[in-house]
Amino acid sequence: MKNLSLGFLGILIYSTISAQEKLPLALAVIAEPSETPEGILLSIHKPALYHLSEGQGFVCKGLYKTSDADTASRGYGTITAIYSDYIECLIKKKNILVAPQKDDLCFFIVEGLSDRKDVFYKLARFNISFQSVLDSLIFDAGKSSGEWNENKTNTVLKELAKDIQFTGKEMQAQNNSQDQTIKEGDFNGKQLFTAMQQVKETDVLNFLKYVQARPIKYMGHAWKISETFATWMINGTPKVIGEIE
Repeated sequence: MKNLSLGFLGILIYSTISAQEKLPLALAVIAEPSETPEGILLSIHKPALYHLSEGQGFVCKGLYKTSDADTASRGYGTITAIYSDYIECLIKKKNILVAPQKDDLCFFIVEGLSDRKDVFYKLARFNISFQSVLDSLIFDAGKSSGEWNENKTNTVLKELAKDIQFTGKEMQAQNNSQDQTIKEGDFNGKQLFTAMQQVKETDVLNFLKYVQARPIKYMGHAWKISETFATWMINGTPKVIGEIE
């Protein structure tokens, strides 16, 4: 069985800041960047519950598509203006590494919400959402920073598990050629679509903790939970060692 060391969690921004007091927050670039004599202006999503201020610094990164190289830093800059529905940021010419694009993510360090310790809060900070096989959002990162409790966590875990089970049943009924024998991990020896129908909420939680520990490949996307979970199963259900702050 594969395990993931917490060393992979280090996120390239300000490593000297205590993770218990300050946390990374990824905000999406919501429009095509515009060039100015100074550099490149970005319009980013304005968060509801986190305080940001003019002059605050950030790192801009690309989204994962086919390789780790996709997530390379675009550059770094500061907030220049805060409006009612969006935030304006500037990357000066000398600080541009690669031209930023719409949907890239700008990473800020913010004060954590002291009452949120659940895995969904941590996924939301990296802009990671999950949807059903029919494309409806089950977990929406953009709407998950508000009131939350254990019951809500359990409800979302149950919905995610149900979609995985449903997908496995439907794929098996179609005699889909993608079925295969899982060769390691928690479902070792089982056929993929049969195992998907047996998934429990605890299995989903293990997967989400794995995603949380290596967010770079998942950040900024809404993933179909059945597809990403099935990939995790085929790869031997790798786990996280220890707790993640």
